[in-house]
Amino acid sequence: MMTTAEILADRARLLPEDIAREVLDFMEFLNLKHQKTLDDAWDKQIQADAESGKLDALFAADIQAYESGQCQPI
Repeated sequence: MMTTAEILADRARLLPEDIAREVLDFMEFLNLKHQKTLDDAWDKQIQADAESGKLDALFAADIQAYESGQCQPI
């Protein structure tokens, strides 16, 4: 049994180049859309963790490192 990716590749090989390019462009759009969904979920989780206090110890350690001169400019 072929994977979905294998079926897509096989069918794309049958298309004229210009249409195959459109398929590729659409796939890139879907990839970007999916990545945005993942990024938004990550941002929401970080925000929730910050608001709940889960990151307080990390923030305190970072502030202490900065104030003691342990940080270097990027």
